[in-house]
Amino acid sequence: MMSETASDPRDDAWTILSSTYLVNDRWLRLRADHCRTAAGRDVAPYYVFEYPDWVSVLSLTAERDVVLIRQYRHGIRRTILELPGGAVDEGDASILAAAQRELLEETGYAAKEWHQTGTTGASPHNHTEHDSLLPRV
Repeated sequence: MMSETASDPRDDAWTILSSTYLVNDRWLRLRADHCRTAAGRDVAPYYVFEYPDWVSVLSLTAERDVVLIRQYRHGIRRTILELPGGAVDEGDASILAAAQRELLEETGYAAKEWHQTGTTGASPHNHTEHDSLLPRV
Protein backbone atom coordinates (compact mmCIF):
# COMPACT_ATOMS: atom_id res chain seq x y z
CA MET A 1 0.00 0.00 0.00
CA MET A 2 1.26 3.44 -0.92
CA SER A 3 1.34 6.09 1.77
CA GLU A 4 0.67 9.73 1.04
CA THR A 5 2.56 12.50 2.73
CA ALA A 6 1.73 16.16 2.66
CA SER A 7 4.36 18.24 0.95
CA ASP A 8 5.48 21.67 1.95
CA PRO A 9 4.87 24.00 -1.04
CA ARG A 10 8.26 25.59 -0.33
CA ASP A 11 10.14 22.28 -0.75
CA ASP A 12 12.06 22.26 -4.01
CA ALA A 13 9.95 25.16 -5.31
CA TRP A 14 10.94 26.78 -8.57
CA THR A 15 11.09 30.54 -8.95
CA ILE A 16 9.27 31.94 -11.98
CA LEU A 17 11.50 34.62 -13.48
CA SER A 18 9.07 35.52 -16.28
CA SER A 19 5.89 34.27 -17.96
CA THR A 20 4.51 34.86 -21.42
CA TYR A 21 1.05 33.78 -22.56
CA LEU A 22 1.17 32.11 -25.97
CA VAL A 23 -2.55 31.23 -26.08
CA ASN A 24 -5.27 32.89 -24.03
CA ASP A 25 -8.86 31.90 -24.77
CA ARG A 26 -12.00 30.54 -23.10
CA TRP A 27 -10.92 26.91 -22.75
CA LEU A 28 -7.15 27.11 -22.64
CA ARG A 29 -4.37 29.37 -21.58
CA LEU A 30 -0.85 28.29 -22.49
CA ARG A 31 2.07 30.06 -20.94
CA ALA A 32 5.83 29.75 -21.30
CA ASP A 33 7.60 30.23 -17.98
CA HIS A 34 11.28 30.96 -17.46
CA CYS A 35 12.01 29.16 -14.18
CA ARG A 36 14.89 28.67 -11.82
CA THR A 37 14.96 25.39 -9.91
CA ALA A 38 15.77 25.17 -6.19
CA ALA A 39 19.22 23.96 -7.27
CA GLY A 40 19.74 27.14 -9.30
CA ARG A 41 19.31 25.68 -12.80
CA ASP A 42 17.37 27.75 -15.36
CA VAL A 43 14.58 25.96 -17.24
CA ALA A 44 13.12 27.87 -20.17
CA PRO A 45 10.73 27.61 -21.70
CA TYR A 46 8.61 25.47 -19.36
CA TYR A 47 5.13 25.23 -20.83
CA VAL A 48 2.13 25.27 -18.51
CA PHE A 49 -1.46 24.64 -19.64
CA GLU A 50 -4.06 26.51 -17.60
CA TYR A 51 -7.51 24.93 -17.69
CA PRO A 52 -10.62 25.50 -15.60
CA ASP A 53 -11.20 23.05 -12.76
CA TRP A 54 -13.23 19.99 -13.65
CA VAL A 55 -15.76 17.67 -12.03
CA SER A 56 -16.42 13.98 -12.66
CA VAL A 57 -19.52 12.31 -11.27
CA LEU A 58 -19.71 8.65 -10.31
CA SER A 59 -23.45 8.22 -10.12
CA LEU A 60 -25.21 5.00 -9.15
CA THR A 61 -28.82 4.15 -9.96
CA ALA A 62 -31.14 2.54 -7.40
CA GLU A 63 -30.08 -0.80 -8.93
CA ARG A 64 -26.41 0.15 -8.29
CA ASP A 65 -25.63 0.54 -12.00
CA VAL A 66 -23.02 3.15 -12.91
CA VAL A 67 -24.32 6.01 -15.06
CA LEU A 68 -22.04 6.58 -18.06
CA ILE A 69 -22.34 8.76 -21.13
CA ARG A 70 -21.22 8.04 -24.68
CA GLN A 71 -19.38 11.05 -26.03
CA TYR A 72 -17.14 11.91 -28.98
CA ARG A 73 -13.71 13.15 -27.86
CA HIS A 74 -11.89 14.93 -30.64
CA GLY A 75 -8.44 14.76 -28.99
CA ILE A 76 -8.40 10.98 -29.46
CA ARG A 77 -10.90 11.07 -32.39
CA ARG A 78 -13.13 8.42 -30.83
CA THR A 79 -16.50 8.05 -29.17
CA ILE A 80 -16.02 6.62 -25.69
CA LEU A 81 -17.94 5.78 -22.54
CA GLU A 82 -17.08 8.06 -19.66
CA LEU A 83 -18.33 9.45 -16.38
CA PRO A 84 -20.53 12.54 -16.66
CA GLY A 85 -18.63 15.71 -15.93
CA GLY A 86 -17.28 18.95 -17.21
CA ALA A 87 -15.70 22.27 -16.44
CA VAL A 88 -16.56 24.27 -13.35
CA ASP A 89 -18.16 27.42 -14.73
CA GLU A 90 -17.71 30.89 -13.24
CA GLY A 91 -21.43 30.92 -12.42
CA ASP A 92 -21.28 27.71 -10.37
CA ALA A 93 -21.66 28.46 -6.65
CA SER A 94 -19.41 25.51 -5.71
CA ILE A 95 -17.78 22.32 -6.96
CA LEU A 96 -20.91 20.48 -5.83
CA ALA A 97 -23.15 22.84 -7.83
CA ALA A 98 -21.00 22.20 -10.91
CA ALA A 99 -21.27 18.43 -10.44
CA GLN A 100 -25.04 18.61 -9.97
CA ARG A 101 -25.40 20.76 -13.10
CA GLU A 102 -23.21 18.47 -15.21
CA LEU A 103 -25.01 15.30 -14.11
CA LEU A 104 -28.40 16.80 -14.94
CA GLU A 105 -27.27 18.33 -18.26
CA GLU A 106 -25.55 15.21 -19.54
CA THR A 107 -27.80 12.43 -18.24
CA GLY A 108 -31.09 13.88 -16.99
CA TYR A 109 -30.36 12.37 -13.56
CA ALA A 110 -30.45 14.26 -10.27
CA ALA A 111 -29.32 12.96 -6.91
CA LYS A 112 -30.39 13.51 -3.32
CA GLU A 113 -27.16 12.41 -1.67
CA TRP A 114 -23.65 13.50 -2.61
CA HIS A 115 -20.21 12.67 -1.24
CA GLN A 116 -16.94 14.23 -2.36
CA THR A 117 -14.28 11.55 -2.65
CA GLY A 118 -11.27 13.60 -3.55
CA THR A 119 -9.40 15.74 -5.99
CA THR A 120 -6.89 14.66 -8.59
CA GLY A 121 -4.84 16.41 -11.23
CA ALA A 122 -4.80 15.13 -14.81
CA SER A 123 -1.17 16.06 -15.44
CA PRO A 124 0.05 18.15 -12.51
CA HIS A 125 3.53 18.53 -13.98
CA ASN A 126 2.22 21.04 -16.54
CA HIS A 127 -1.59 21.34 -16.17
CA THR A 128 -3.26 23.54 -13.57
CA GLU A 129 -6.76 22.04 -13.37
CA HIS A 130 -8.03 19.87 -10.55
CA ASP A 131 -10.61 17.13 -11.08
CA SER A 132 -13.01 16.77 -8.18
CA LEU A 133 -14.77 13.43 -7.93
CA LEU A 134 -18.30 13.65 -6.52
CA PRO A 135 -20.17 10.34 -6.49
CA ARG A 136 -23.64 9.74 -5.24
CA VAL A 137 -24.87 6.66 -3.43
